Amino acid sequence: MNPTVERYLERAVSGVAVSDRADAARELRGAIEDDVHDRMDAGLTEDAAVTTVLEDFGDPLDIAARYRSTPLGLISSARYSAWRTLVRLLLGIVVPLVAGTILIIEIDQGASSPDCCGRSPSRSWKPWCT
Repeated sequence: MNPTVERYLERAVSGVAVSDRADAARELRGAIEDDVHDRMDAGLTEDAAVTTVLEDFGDPLDIAARYRSTPLGLISSARYSAWRTLVRLLLGIVVPLVAGTILIIEIDQGASSPDCCGRSPSRSWKPWCT
């Protein structure tokens, strides 16, 4: 099978219980293969057919949510992939902003009132500073 399809299947079944993964992968693989063959019979190349079919199937995390037997907690399985994407995006933005702000404040405080060693007074006192 196409490596793109295999990567899609791996991602789709990664959130499924280990005991159900083989069945879920087999079922999805069969459905994808059938759709790809139908698209190829309609005149598409294999790569174009695979791309179209996987786009139609949607996000593999949403596919995995359909196979889960237990809920994911406070976030419904239908909204989990969107929540996960949002959290990753926010962590990628908020953490660097906070770290940069703290760094700028520390640099500014250090430049405005250095001690005898050129360090900010908020830092620990070093006995060799005389």
